Amino acid sequence: MIQRIQTIWFLLAALSCGLLFYVDLFYVQQVGATASNAIGILDGTAFLFVLSALAILMTLLPLWAIFQFKNRKQQISLSWFSILLSIVFLVLAVWHVTAYGGKVNVEKTSFGIGCFLPLLSLIFTFLAMRGVKNDEKLVRSMDRLR
Repeated sequence: MIQRIQTIWFLLAALSCGLLFYVDLFYVQQVGATASNAIGILDGTAFLFVLSALAILMTLLPLWAIFQFKNRKQQISLSWFSILLSIVFLVLAVWHVTAYGGKVNVEKTSFGIGCFLPLLSLIFTFLAMRGVKNDEKLVRSMDRLR
């Protein structure tokens, strides 16, 4: 069952979350300065630690779900947890961008591609979960025939 389509969806979800470490979450235009990456000027390390921990979990959960192919119920629960983490990550990232925009000496904040990757991961995880549910339905229908 590891060669099923949900494996590809889980892998794409993990890759999209893994890209969070290589792309920018948002950009900040400070007064009298050029646009810079927000990672370098975050308000302390606590928020960066929370986002990094969420990104690591969002990357590892779909990878773990791939190897749980014999336990489809656990795959579904891992998928729901991954979707929940993606939503939390999105809310925290959007909240921080809007809160950071009100700081002194900040002219403009804008979203980077990193704020949209969790949404992509959410879609891929949902598609993988749909594939797992289809497999579960197929197995149950075969059990009735025996």
